[in-house]
Amino acid sequence: MIVKYGDSYEIDTDSLPEASVTALLQRGVNHYFGNEQAAKVSNARKKAEADGEEMTDDESEKLLAGFRDDAYQALLEGTIGTRAGGPKLRGLDKFVFDVAVSELRAVAAKRNAKWPSGKGAAEKVAKLVDAWLANATNATRVKTEAQRQFDAQQAAADIDFDFGEEAEAA
Repeated sequence: MIVKYGDSYEIDTDSLPEASVTALLQRGVNHYFGNEQAAKVSNARKKAEADGEEMTDDESEKLLAGFRDDAYQALLEGTIGTRAGGPKLRGLDKFVFDVAVSELRAVAAKRNAKWPSGKGAAEKVAKLVDAWLANATNATRVKTEAQRQFDAQQAAADIDFDFGEEAEAA
């Protein structure tokens, strides 16, 4: 299998030593189940705080467990990084969807409601997001947060790492 990093690196995984493949896979699994899912919980906590609510540690743990269950299911089904029900979302639309899902998961956790999983879950989640965003108050809040996250990502991507003479003097 060929994987790429940017335009500079193309790696044939079949030619790598087994230890390298194992290390890369372990790092990917750790990041996927750790950082990626924890970031979703962090966003839900920030949203709750912005709404004047406090998410308990127990609620956060339930939310994290749900995110990890969904991530595991997506991994097993081969749907990691894909979304059913239409074209893959990009740009601000992806952020809007992700923020809405994060909010909905927080609501589900507070209500001890089961989050959709398994076959047909993506379609159910898409319908939940559509219904959530049909409410003008929710839509405004979600779009504002999504724009903030989108702008932050764009700002991070625009960092100039060419320090010129200052770097040479240090």
